Amino acid sequence: MSGVVVRAPAGVGKSRLAREALAQAELNGVRIAWVQATQAAASVPLGPFAGVIPTDVRSDDQFELLRRSVASLRDLAGGGPLAVGVDDAHLLDATSAALVLQLATSAAAFVIATVRSGELCPDAIESLWKDAGATRLELSTLSEDETRKLVETVVGGPIEERAQAWIWETSGGNALYAHELALGVLEKGMLTEVSGLWRLRNGAPVNASLVELISARLAGVAPAERRLIELLSLGEPLQLAELLQAIGAEPLQAAEDRELITIDGPAPDAEVRLAHPLYGEVIAAALGSLRARELRLELAAVVQARARLTAEDSLRVCGWLIDAGETPPLRMLVDAARAANLSGAPELGADLASRAVNAGAGVDAMLVLARSHAITKRFEAAEAVLAALDGQIESQDVAVGYLQQRIRGLYWGLRRPDEARAVYERAQRWWSDPAWRRRLDVVWFELAALLDGWAGTVDRAQLSAEMLADESLEEGVRKE
Repeated sequence: MSGVVVRAPAGVGKSRLAREALAQAELNGVRIAWVQATQAAASVPLGPFAGVIPTDVRSDDQFELLRRSVASLRDLAGGGPLAVGVDDAHLLDATSAALVLQLATSAAAFVIATVRSGELCPDAIESLWKDAGATRLELSTLSEDETRKLVETVVGGPIEERAQAWIWETSGGNALYAHELALGVLEKGMLTEVSGLWRLRNGAPVNASLVELISARLAGVAPAERRLIELLSLGEPLQLAELLQAIGAEPLQAAEDRELITIDGPAPDAEVRLAHPLYGEVIAAALGSLRARELRLELAAVVQARARLTAEDSLRVCGWLIDAGETPPLRMLVDAARAANLSGAPELGADLASRAVNAGAGVDAMLVLARSHAITKRFEAAEAVLAALDGQIESQDVAVGYLQQRIRGLYWGLRRPDEARAVYERAQRWWSDPAWRRRLDVVWFELAALLDGWAGTVDRAQLSAEMLADESLEEGVRKE
């Protein structure tokens, strides 16, 4: 068995079950990793894995990206068994979902994933139980006795039979629903302790749906707490230190006490998340367009202030700014486009790079855009972008990469070896100094094996000796 997929409605307890299973595995010597998918982060390729996969494994080759990611997780386990928990896997981006499937099918890890009933899952997640041998577990609701124990934990003591029956019948055994019902009547003073027993006052309250209950409870929080929840609904996870600065300690403490948020430790970079995805869904659905725009701009400013922006940070900030109708900084757009290419999302990379080009970003953006097109096998589009740069690049370092990218596209993508050769010959006239000629020789040396029509035109032994003797070449190139 390659894993388990726990499927259940929101609030039944599938996340808790998955965490408990991983905790038990850890006690038995299994290395574990936890990945939390969220609606807010669904647009960031590989975003849920940001905390467990290093940035340097990224590649714009999908197969290589998955291979390196699996290898990095194997390294995490140090040769021992590994279990990976994926919460709300129905919210994963396509690349993350493909990685989860690869982990399961390659036996690199035992996968425990949760999905919400009735939600459309990525094909790769459905393949876990359809093709990869994972067991699909349909989680049932709580019994009346289990519901009573949960409610008594919430209120802190035994509860009368009438109150217990009302909560169980109303919630249908849904753990989150029962939890919200108990908190709701408790906060409204409708559930009071009398002689050591918690009793309902003035009969049973009017029944309400789970979403209505959550909406009513969130409507009662202080403005600063609501702002915190709104920010998280559009941008979780966020770091503790930046929220302390933006919101203050008191609202964070109050929201944690109300069990609206979770804080992953006391460190400044500890992640702050909503305690349940439904909180974010309810809040986000109630946001007006102007309020949502204001929050996205605030999120962008908060994350941009980090000392070091990761690739995922750049992607998130660009997404917020674009959704707010603003143009991200050009350098960030280019970085985000490159990060999208390296994270298995070249369509997103093309969109971001096109925005950068249209805003005047120049050569870097055009090279990234061309690469996005090449990854998706749109070689004509890639060649059109690169052809516009012919002879216009001012840096020899950049020109070398440009030539490699363009010649490979012409030869392999478009099957135009004569045009590839013509590009190479024109490039010889871009600079007249010997250093440029040696750089061109490096390009030729790397590609000669591919371009059969040019075979024999270069003395490879002589060229190799010249390359190794040329101290101006990068160390990594000379070693190749």
